[in-house]
Amino acid sequence: GWQRDGQTCASRVHGDSAAQRTPASEPAAHAAGLSMAATAREKAAAEAAAVGAALAVYESELRSAVLALMMDRRSLSIDRGSFELVKTLSQAKQCMECVLARNVLPELETMRLQMAEGWCARLHELWQSNLRAILLAERWQPLSELSARPLASSVIDLFTQLDKVVDVFVPFAAVSPPLSPAALQRFLDVLETAASQYCLSVLASCLPLPPSQLQAALEADAVAIEPAPIAAQNDIQNPFAPGALVAAAPIDEPQPLAEAVLKLNSCDCAARNVLTLSNKLRDKLPQMAGVSPLMPGAERMCETACSDLAEHIISRIVVGELGPLIANRLYAPSPLEHGARMHVLLSRLSPLLAQLVRTVAGSRLKGLLVGPLTKLARAIGLVLSGRIGARDGRGVSRHFERQHRVAIAEDLEALHDAFCATGALDEQMARRAVAFVDALADEACGVVPRHEAVGTAAEATHTTNPFDF
Repeated sequence: GWQRDGQTCASRVHGDSAAQRTPASEPAAHAAGLSMAATAREKAAAEAAAVGAALAVYESELRSAVLALMMDRRSLSIDRGSFELVKTLSQAKQCMECVLARNVLPELETMRLQMAEGWCARLHELWQSNLRAILLAERWQPLSELSARPLASSVIDLFTQLDKVVDVFVPFAAVSPPLSPAALQRFLDVLETAASQYCLSVLASCLPLPPSQLQAALEADAVAIEPAPIAAQNDIQNPFAPGALVAAAPIDEPQPLAEAVLKLNSCDCAARNVLTLSNKLRDKLPQMAGVSPLMPGAERMCETACSDLAEHIISRIVVGELGPLIANRLYAPSPLEHGARMHVLLSRLSPLLAQLVRTVAGSRLKGLLVGPLTKLARAIGLVLSGRIGARDGRGVSRHFERQHRVAIAEDLEALHDAFCATGALDEQMARRAVAFVDALADEACGVVPRHEAVGTAAEATHTTNPFDF
């Protein structure tokens, strides 16, 4: 502006029209214009020096104020007032750097880091109490009866709060210059901890199934599915004692299947919300745009919880609901006995499969259908091989003859059809899950020599992975 004023004065000395100029006056006018321009430049330089000195004093005062604020760690957090302070100081820093041509107020970035750290520390303490309160208030009832895939209110409450926390953090982190990677990671750790602890606590609230003959036989069998890890959750370092989160129920009163499905859906919802929060942070903060995944620990914990809950549901169906029928009635004393065929199991199983299809989240449904089919096929194999029921104290025993083979084949076909009728499991996958039972049935009924049947069953069991889809 000062330079422009000097040029304006010079132009006025030169005159506004050629008619006013005379050959004699032009050199004098030109010299006068140069003199005024030089005077204007000197004035501008003097005033710029004065402004620079004033800004240096202002910077010194700001640095003292920032250092004093940093000493009072109680005020170092993120709220509306601190956000406006950081925003204003950042704007002042940019303006002063343009004039002074050097780095100004370096303590501002340190103060922002301390604010982010103090806020994250408070958030961590807050989530400890908030999550405990959310889970204590949870009654494991569907949030809405009209929802196709029921969810618990706790997962909605948790991620609604986390979403609001992200909305507070993003503007603070976006103030120029961008927040450091260390501060961003500290915030991500808070989100990860909250999501992981939720899934871990939900998993720990699932009570183990009561002991049963079928479960013992499955655990003892070399090719049986490993027992559900729910019973061993006390080995996990859970920050919340399971007894403080859910009322302890007698082990002979297992939780209903609907509650287990609700917990699975809630952990699946948590997994999807972790990805949603990650995408939101990438969209809002350029420094996170190329980072994937943002919260790998939370993603792994959510998936682990979903996997363990699915196995828990599978065991609940096969061992809890069908176990007594398999151990005491199926093919006892022979496959031709009235009420000893597969239809007895299917009358109990079909409503459970329909419940899974109706309520389980779509991404989890296929594994949650192939799992019970595979475990049920292995339980039938234990019956056919005489490893369950033959030594029961109440005298349950079974014998098989060649003429029984047709009835067993019909039962396996009916089992296959029941799972395919759900519409979520294709025929090839269902046949692979029960293929090895045919060899055990041949052995039990004396259709093939024992050593050939054992070899065929072992080959089918070890080369067919029903979960490979």
